Amino acid sequence: MRSFARGFVTLSIVVTVTLALFVGANLAVYGAYKIVSATQVVEPNPFLRKYGDAVRKTHPGKDMAEIRALLNETWSRGMVYDPVVQFKEAPRTGQYINVHPAGFRNSENQASWPPPKDRPVIFLFGGSATFGYNLEDRETLASYIARAWAAERGAVPTIYNFGRGRYGSSEEMLLFMRLIFEGNRPDIAIFVDGINDFYRRGARNLEETRVLSQLYDNWDSNDLSDHLPRLLHALPMSKAVNWLVTSLGLRSPVTGIDVAAPTSSPKAAPTSQALQDAATRTLALYDHNKRMIRAIAAEFGVRPVFVWQPIPFYRFDLSTHPFGDDVAHYDAPGLLQGFEEMERRWKSDRLGHNAVWCSDIQEGRTEQMYVDTVHYSAALNKLLANCIVEGALGSAKSGKS
Repeated sequence: MRSFARGFVTLSIVVTVTLALFVGANLAVYGAYKIVSATQVVEPNPFLRKYGDAVRKTHPGKDMAEIRALLNETWSRGMVYDPVVQFKEAPRTGQYINVHPAGFRNSENQASWPPPKDRPVIFLFGGSATFGYNLEDRETLASYIARAWAAERGAVPTIYNFGRGRYGSSEEMLLFMRLIFEGNRPDIAIFVDGINDFYRRGARNLEETRVLSQLYDNWDSNDLSDHLPRLLHALPMSKAVNWLVTSLGLRSPVTGIDVAAPTSSPKAAPTSQALQDAATRTLALYDHNKRMIRAIAAEFGVRPVFVWQPIPFYRFDLSTHPFGDDVAHYDAPGLLQGFEEMERRWKSDRLGHNAVWCSDIQEGRTEQMYVDTVHYSAALNKLLANCIVEGALGSAKSGKS
């Protein structure tokens, strides 16, 4: 009996000391991060540490403290649940980035919600580049579209930026449908697409279906294994490991993707036929979503505009891209072949009505077109806005609808 008691006491001491060390280590890591961030003895942001000079050029007039604050506002808030479409950018109020609870990002001189009735209303849909990652509200594509539209028409439109990270044409179609269902009808709906659709490879399931299914199915679970991974991920020690891995160059500071070590037997490259098949599947889904959008738009008197976007892989000199070493991580099967096919459709007038081709606007340009690997700089947003407005108004003047 005495040996059992001694064993129990020993075990209790070991468990208590282990827990104390575990808690203490996490508190120490958290405190160290706060000190490093406050004193800036070491740049805590791996992206700024690697690309600081290039980032400064992208944000003229801002010092590093302001740039750091802008990046923090961009990346410190994740996604939250949104009905039908599964997720949206988290609402936030900041110096540079403001996201309304209704799901749109503020633009320059943002109108109130719901949309007013006395001015033309534009809804803008797209992915993270349309949202404007690493840019101020006034530098986003939506803000430049409003300025370009006013310059052409003499009246400032009411624009709402529904661009969201990781959105492709499927999510945009569903969001457009939901907004119409809720009674929020624009006069014009602009859809900016291209790169994100190719990550899905033509799959018709939404991106977060698996994660949301796990959360829903395990919501009342008493099994610790269902909840432990999320708890561990939130610990300061886990975040410190992620930061260290990125700082050592084992993970991209832009994409968050692990950098694979070179192997003696690299994977065989996909065949040209496999790449073409991937492009065909992706574009088939894009065309399907366009048909859905057109049907809904026609029924409710909305004019849709479909924009094929610029990307660093296409019609762009990567040797001028200061963040180009991470571009390969954004490649996807069939992406290049898909863009080539879309250009052929454009040149042969097969993109369909209200389509605007903008994938070549950066060709031959010497300005810094990107604020990181794939997200647009203010300079590229200005070019793209002019392309969209010119294309949309030209289509309207020609009688296409």
